[in-house]
Amino acid sequence: MKARAIIVEIIVFLFIVMFLYASVSKLSHYQTSYLQMLNQPFPDQLAGFMTWAVPAFEILICIGLAFTQTRKLALYTATGLMTIFTGYVVYLWFFFKGAIPCSCGGAISSLTWFQHIYFNSFFVIIGVIGILLHRKDQSSTNRSFARA
Repeated sequence: MKARAIIVEIIVFLFIVMFLYASVSKLSHYQTSYLQMLNQPFPDQLAGFMTWAVPAFEILICIGLAFTQTRKLALYTATGLMTIFTGYVVYLWFFFKGAIPCSCGGAISSLTWFQHIYFNSFFVIIGVIGILLHRKDQSSTNRSFARA
């Protein structure tokens, strides 16, 4: 297996572990997650929907990452979601100075706002690396088939 493919597999594994951990934590502590969603700066009517939708979307991303046919789209989606989460954390920190509780779930929710920014940024960066390496790996595979 090429080094690029191994790195992509590691990145995919890290995303799956992180998203599954966060989603299972949110769903298994539904009431806490719901109360945290009520404290977010969006309408309370969205709290119930968001408490289910966010972990469900994270699980769907994990399923997409698990299969090679959907991995490219899932890498883009995972990286995009982490970019949105990072922007949201920056927004909360900048405008609310940390007064809003994290709704991340599990041990991740105990991070400080700066630790969240670093944690999320790490996943954005590895997501971009995964996308670039996945594209290079696919294009070299396609060239190999074209020569045959």
